[in-house]
Amino acid sequence: MPQRTKMTVEHRITGQQRPYIITGAVLVLVSVFSLFASYQLWRSNSALHDSDTKIRMVRLLYPQVSSDIDSIYYNNPKQLRIWVKQEEERLLAIRKAEESAKQSTEQAERAKQELERLKEQSGKD
Repeated sequence: MPQRTKMTVEHRITGQQRPYIITGAVLVLVSVFSLFASYQLWRSNSALHDSDTKIRMVRLLYPQVSSDIDSIYYNNPKQLRIWVKQEEERLLAIRKAEESAKQSTEQAERAKQELERLKEQSGKD
């Protein structure tokens, strides 16, 4: 029976294999980046699709308003963007002020009720 010989195998990265490893790593990174970019584009496309549906609905229900907005936009798109942003900020400020006033009114009403309750208690004592 032949004798068995013990062998030791060592794997080493030589200069000839390094370009293949670097190329593989770059391909993996590019693939991951492409998947991430595709996912982000898919999400933004979904948001645009929702906005498109809303705009089409406005055009169906209010054709004159839609026509006016289109003509204003094509004449001066930058000015319309600025106006829309300012109007949104103004309406948001009004809404916040209304909420704050409502909260203040409710707090004042509670304080008034508490004062009346305390006066009634002190009158009974």
